[in-house]
Amino acid sequence: MNKLLLSICLVCCSFFTQATVRYQSDDASVIARINDFVMPTASAELIFKVTNKHDRSLTKAGLVRGLIENYVFAREAERKFGSQIALEKTNVAFDNQVHLDRDFVKTFLQRYSSEIKSSIKKLPKSSLTSLIIQPFSVDSAHFYQTTHLQNKLEYKLTEQQIEQAKKLVLITYQLPGKQVINKVTLWDIYSRQNLQGGIAIHKQNMKFLENQTLNYLQEKYVYYWARNESGLNKSDVDALVAMFKDRFIKEQYLAKTGLHVDFHHENKERSKKAAEVTQEEILAYYLEHKSEFQIIEKVRARHIRLDSQALADRVHEEIQNGLPFDEAVVRYSISDDKNNKVPGDIGWIHNKDKKSSWLKGMSFIQEENKVSRPFRSPQKKGETIYWEIVLVQEKVVGYQPADSEGVRYEASRQIAQVKIAEEFQLTRQRLLEAADIRINKNLLGEHVY
Repeated sequence: MNKLLLSICLVCCSFFTQATVRYQSDDASVIARINDFVMPTASAELIFKVTNKHDRSLTKAGLVRGLIENYVFAREAERKFGSQIALEKTNVAFDNQVHLDRDFVKTFLQRYSSEIKSSIKKLPKSSLTSLIIQPFSVDSAHFYQTTHLQNKLEYKLTEQQIEQAKKLVLITYQLPGKQVINKVTLWDIYSRQNLQGGIAIHKQNMKFLENQTLNYLQEKYVYYWARNESGLNKSDVDALVAMFKDRFIKEQYLAKTGLHVDFHHENKERSKKAAEVTQEEILAYYLEHKSEFQIIEKVRARHIRLDSQALADRVHEEIQNGLPFDEAVVRYSISDDKNNKVPGDIGWIHNKDKKSSWLKGMSFIQEENKVSRPFRSPQKKGETIYWEIVLVQEKVVGYQPADSEGVRYEASRQIAQVKIAEEFQLTRQRLLEAADIRINKNLLGEHVY
């Protein structure tokens, strides 16, 4: 699914907040207005057609709601965190502007792929190479000096090398009907790379660098085509750029406020909220969600040890076909405990003991009364490799103590996340009620909100 376009129109809650809306029909070229921002019908239609291919449940009204909310949250983010929020480094692999450019290009390629290809075929060489004036070439000594790491521990250019990269021209090109000759420098390409791409350049991978340069040229051509051959006017394209940026800033806002964050990674706002959670709140959460704090206290297990993968697979298949586990242990196991009163009995394995051996650890995570598939023992120098088949016959389940550190940590983060979501909904309602929203009722009806 196209993550970019889906996220641009998703509403972050399951109910409609009441907004201050006026329904008008004054201009068919405008589908909605939010404060001073005009949302062109053509721009919204483009996003809708691309997004609707992946999500048939999406309506134009739902799309417009999402775009309106992106706008109001982007303005709130700029008010709260400053206008530089769109430039702040995120956790994504690429530079922020790269994501914005690729969002724009991807949208046009999905909607107008055949038209853009046809446009390129009309170029003198029927390819983008027609635009290139100075072909791809690199002065090897200059390139080496610019990208050499000089025993540095990280793949990163120095300030001096960045200035050199800005002067190292890879190609020059000229777009159709334009007088300006444009340069593509090493810095243009390097600054748009993730870590792997940067490493490839540092390793002097010229083929990779040339391909990235041609990809960059394609992006520039799509921008040119959108503004000159798509049939959209300047305000339509400018609005698209603004809407993509609003979506990105809103995501920045959600990340900063702790709403959109990988739950397994720390977030400053969520950590702050979690630290404020009281013991009474934690206990109430624990009692209501006790199953979340369930732990396996001990298991009783048996095993069959075998000396080859082939035999282990055969024994497992025989057991699946009806061979009793007891009989399989006695007949095939190479472990001395095959002669126990209960053949292959490991005994009770307590939670605190599960790390004492790999066999006990594997036993602890198996399903009850289900024969496991064969497991190969770890490769350790001087030790014989073997395979184990495990049968857990009984599990004893308990719960973490309500006052334990584990409960406090998990419950406080969950409670903090709920509080952040509640605050988000209140902010959302406030922003929508304060915004001057005007909807074209002829295009969307009178029940968008």
